[in-house]
Amino acid sequence: MDQIFSAADIGSAIQSALAPVFLLTAIAGLLNVLVHRLSRVVDRARHLEANAAGFAADKRRIAIDDLAVLAKRMAAANWAIALCTMAALLVCLVVALLFLEQLVGGRLDVVVALMFIAATMLLTGGLIGACAMPAMAANLLTNGGFESGSLAGWTQSIAPSSNGTSGVFANGSNAPNSGQSTTVNANGGNFVYLTGQGGPGAYEIRQSFTLASAQTVTVKFDHFANNYGGEVFSGNGLDPFANLPVQFALVDLIPGATGAFSTAGQIQSFYSGADGGANPNPWTSYSFNVNLGAGTYAIRFAQADNQLFFTQGVDNVSVSGAIPEPASWAMLIAGFGLVGAAGRRRRATVAA
Repeated sequence: MDQIFSAADIGSAIQSALAPVFLLTAIAGLLNVLVHRLSRVVDRARHLEANAAGFAADKRRIAIDDLAVLAKRMAAANWAIALCTMAALLVCLVVALLFLEQLVGGRLDVVVALMFIAATMLLTGGLIGACAMPAMAANLLTNGGFESGSLAGWTQSIAPSSNGTSGVFANGSNAPNSGQSTTVNANGGNFVYLTGQGGPGAYEIRQSFTLASAQTVTVKFDHFANNYGGEVFSGNGLDPFANLPVQFALVDLIPGATGAFSTAGQIQSFYSGADGGANPNPWTSYSFNVNLGAGTYAIRFAQADNQLFFTQGVDNVSVSGAIPEPASWAMLIAGFGLVGAAGRRRRATVAA
């Protein structure tokens, strides 16, 4: 019995379908980016909806405005996902028709061209939708604003024999134990993290996060450090009972396995010392970009003192990892390039 198709026919069909398959892979990557964006928008909207009732009046109005913007971003994301999905479906049909044309020897050029044009237009609509909703980086931490009213998600350590405490308190509360006043964080919610003492002590909270691949993360936090002991002593570690003067606050990035109050292996210090203004100092917002490899890390807020009162305040902590979009866009551009190259090769073959 004669073979209907030769190996050369099948090889030619595979070559013709290769470029659209590459484009299909790029669309799949773009859909992954869009779904990540949508999940970030939904998480942010749920957080605002759950906490808006407890915000001050001015911040509640801002939250309501933010929810309206987030609703528009969700609509844009849904449209973009739907259009890209339909484009992917048409590309699949283009691949099937290219195989069919090569194998049966029919002339399906017009049908393939029209379907590819339709897929391109749908994909263009999806890209417009993607541009309408800026990327929202994924926060790798939980309860960074302490709005749960607790240290949920955080690991707390208090050095043995410390004459004080640390924990979550109402925004603007006096420091625990010492009773020293603190300023209200105008950008905060209902709760903040504070330390306070009546004698020497050391206090630490940390939260770990894991990166699956190397990337740049953005570390943000609000912070103040009120020193009532005059001079700052930050070079003797975090042990207030080692017969050395210790009086400072520390914010740093450390390996996830680092022991409590240890400064060994510190990756980056974001803050070390105390605020220089008159107590109580105002809240200050900090932001840093850090290049990290794959692994487990921890953001730590620590404070140690053995001179006089010291209060550390922490709020609005986030460690944001970037969404890997460049690879998806590069794949998309390469897919269109391969489709164009395949079209030129096809016209050259027909002319010959």
